[in-house]
Amino acid sequence: MQCAVELVCRDGYAAVTLADIAQSTGLTKGAVLYYYKTKEALIEATMQYVYTAGARYMSPRIDAEPTMRGKLRAYITSNIMFMHDYRSYIVAFISVITNISSSQHERMVLVTESNKNTLHMLTLLLKSGQANKEFGAFDPAEMALTIRGVIDGAALQTVLDAKVDLRTYADTMAELFLNKLQKE
Repeated sequence: MQCAVELVCRDGYAAVTLADIAQSTGLTKGAVLYYYKTKEALIEATMQYVYTAGARYMSPRIDAEPTMRGKLRAYITSNIMFMHDYRSYIVAFISVITNISSSQHERMVLVTESNKNTLHMLTLLLKSGQANKEFGAFDPAEMALTIRGVIDGAALQTVLDAKVDLRTYADTMAELFLNKLQKE
């Protein structure tokens, strides 16, 4: 999977072939086709690999926080710092999702379901913060969508500018949202 990520990052989804991926791994194209019947199947597995890597990176940081404010800070900063630490994953991921066509139903479902799950979990975090009085009054679903928009914007900026200062961006966005959401 790592080889596929690096190739898509370097060359773009549209340019990468199964033969390229096979060559980069030292396998034959036939060996790659044994496990992944099509380029689409391999790309879907690669996307799942990126999602899993992100979850493994973020989960311990979020889980270590005892408060909902701390968890939200960790959610925002670890999301953005994953982009910093694994830039090639983000570049490859953006290349793949910007090349989804209506005929690629499986990939569309994977992205859509992942997005729904992410928004749902973030909404629950925000509701929990409201329930225990760490956050003030706001619509948690709308705020989750806004937070994700800021994080996804950082992903695009990561693709456009390899030198973007994601550490400062992560801290600034965390402070912005925590200040906005605090109970008045």
